[in-house]
Amino acid sequence: MPSARATMVVDTQQPLLLTSQTTLRHARRQTRLRRPWVSRRVLPHIIGGYPMDPNLRVCSHCQATMPFTAFTGPRAQCKACHAASERERRARDPEGNRAVQRRWRQRNRDACRAMHKRTRLRHPDHHNARKVVYRAIRRGELVREPCSRCDATAEVHAHHDDYGHPYDVTWLCRRCHERLHTPRAVVTAEGTA
Repeated sequence: MPSARATMVVDTQQPLLLTSQTTLRHARRQTRLRRPWVSRRVLPHIIGGYPMDPNLRVCSHCQATMPFTAFTGPRAQCKACHAASERERRARDPEGNRAVQRRWRQRNRDACRAMHKRTRLRHPDHHNARKVVYRAIRRGELVREPCSRCDATAEVHAHHDDYGHPYDVTWLCRRCHERLHTPRAVVTAEGTA
């Protein structure tokens, strides 16, 4: 009768099969020693001593079984749970999050320039409208006004409803502008839609 260790060395295409003598920690150790490239991919699928479909993973947060495409790399949380936890983290400390982003932009100036260049090339009408407004403000043809929603005067942006009409702008503070462009769930009587 083969020992528990012998059952761990199986074909690399097959998920690991745990016997009653082995523990999950032992399986992780054996996987790390013999097949390090499958440790994160295979072990989450071993539940109750039998292998599940190797194309599925279990989210560590919501405990739902989903395909690999619902996860980002080796992360244990699915994309939806990870996005929710990141939103909560950013909401807890918005100033700290802005400081982190500012430091990243300062350290990665070339990457930022490349991102802005890609955006300019992808949306030339947006870029041209922003340039027209910027130059009009510099020349004095356009004057920044308070936010049209909350009357704030700090960090007021020119929002374009139609980029084909660059002088037709709505003045919004940064917060109102972000809210306008951030899609939110519509709340109905039954719940979210």
